[in-house]
Amino acid sequence: MLKELMKLLRPEKKLQIDTFDWYEELIWKSEIKKIKRNRSYIYVDSYFNDDTEKYYIEYYIK
Repeated sequence: MLKELMKLLRPEKKLQIDTFDWYEELIWKSEIKKIKRNRSYIYVDSYFNDDTEKYYIEYYIK
């Protein structure tokens, strides 16, 4: 829902996706906290993909 809303409000903003390997779980968790705390980012989602065995963080930069 947030992705569609951002496309309507600010089409020039692109979704940023950071990827981390499966062994970088602690780094991934700390980056999520940084993005959520920082007001210059709009946090969208974070998840683990079983097919690629990678962690992902999706966010927008204000």
